[in-house]
Amino acid sequence: MTTFPSRRDAWLLALVGVGFLGTVISMFGLLSSSEPAFVRYGLPALMVATFAFVGWIFASTRYELTDTTLTARSGPLQWHVALDQIEEVYPTRNPLSAPALSIHRLGIRVRGGGLVLLISPADRDGFLAELVRRTPGLVKDGDRYHRA
Repeated sequence: MTTFPSRRDAWLLALVGVGFLGTVISMFGLLSSSEPAFVRYGLPALMVATFAFVGWIFASTRYELTDTTLTARSGPLQWHVALDQIEEVYPTRNPLSAPALSIHRLGIRVRGGGLVLLISPADRDGFLAELVRRTPGLVKDGDRYHRA
């Protein structure tokens, strides 16, 4: 198995950092307020849990290639794609929600047209080289790869 971490865009890290800073400031305000206890302690606990979840996603988003499968992991979520089902791999900047921490993404279209998995490996060239090596029949055509 070969593992590739997700690329992380600086603007996304900054956005999360500003959100975290605002949350910390809000938490101190809530803790020292005269609000009911469930608000004073419950909301900060919810905020901490939310940022722990976001941190888990940032720390764990990665892509694993075996001889037969591509697995994308992000926090508690996993996507599995059989390599022999991949029809096309292409660069995209699609902003849809995906196991990707960067807007510089690869779209992976699976046979039957149902699934397009969006990923953002930090080492895009290394990932593509390994994917092509493990996926017979996948050939380069410009900046895309497709089934021959």
